[in-house]
Amino acid sequence: MITIRKYEKKDRNAVIDVCYHTGYMGDDCEVKGKERNHFSDKIFFGLMFCLYYVDHEPENCFVAEVDGRVVGYTLGTLNSLRQEKLFLQKMGFKILFHLLFITFLRHVRDFFTVMGFIVMGVKSLSVPPNPRNMKHEDIVRKYPAHLHIDILEGYQRQGIGSRLINAFLEHVKKSGVKGVHLGTSTKNYKAVPFYLKHGFKVVSVGGPSLWLDAPDARGITFAKKIT
Repeated sequence: MITIRKYEKKDRNAVIDVCYHTGYMGDDCEVKGKERNHFSDKIFFGLMFCLYYVDHEPENCFVAEVDGRVVGYTLGTLNSLRQEKLFLQKMGFKILFHLLFITFLRHVRDFFTVMGFIVMGVKSLSVPPNPRNMKHEDIVRKYPAHLHIDILEGYQRQGIGSRLINAFLEHVKKSGVKGVHLGTSTKNYKAVPFYLKHGFKVVSVGGPSLWLDAPDARGITFAKKIT
């Protein structure tokens, strides 16, 4: 039986698990049967990509539960400008401490992957903006809410994604927010048609992926007006 419900504190570790096992552009960060994973430090991955939402905006988070197991989620915020500031305040020190004193010592390859993220991010700042792209400040003004949705591989294509995203969109509508956006990758082949199906449109296509082993991937920002 599939249940869509609000996030509860007991779901925290399950959310980290889903985030990690869907975090490589929609695929698993863990590469079974091989020596090297795309990324090994699951807790650091959670600090970067999901724990802000469940720890500081749990009221904007939903999970999908199947037979007692959390298999997917929608995490988000109603105010992206506020979230961006709070993320640095609430998570910045935790991320830096974990990176230097845990990731570096126990997952040194991940440490250099993160350094690669930073280098790619800095390089992207020097790339002239595409005039067809909507500016970030305009996106967060017109579409203030944003979301992240992930579902474990074995539970996809069962209608869970549609139920999760609809729950979040209804929450946004009831809150009086008029637009929502999200980001994904051109390599996330299952996500792109899913968002188009649910009425999202592409408002920006970014530069190269932060993942050094996927240089041909590009970031995409989708957005949708809420009426």
